[in-house]
Amino acid sequence: MPVTKEYFDYILEQNKVLLDQNHTLLKQNAALTNEVSKLTTRVEELTQTIKELTEKKNKNSRNSSKPPSTDGYNKPEPKSLRKPSGKKPGGQTGHDGSYLKVIANPDETISHMP
Repeated sequence: MPVTKEYFDYILEQNKVLLDQNHTLLKQNAALTNEVSKLTTRVEELTQTIKELTEKKNKNSRNSSKPPSTDGYNKPEPKSLRKPSGKKPGGQTGHDGSYLKVIANPDETISHMP
């Protein structure tokens, strides 16, 4: 099949169109690559900020040098090393206890005046 002048001109015209499209796509690709680079940097910055804020939020007076007054209302529960014995608090049942009884007529009264 012989190549005619019209067909050759058509191929050249299509080649120019494709080159223009290729040039446009290369510009768009460069712009998008630049944008992705900027967004990646921003994501890294925000990730670092989130990490710092999380570390700051998790600090309290027990695990850092912060004073207890900075704990606010979210103070940690006190940690006691004592294990519960299971007994009720107070004296033994049936034991009357001992104390000083009130006397109606004391032997001696001392007044302490300022």
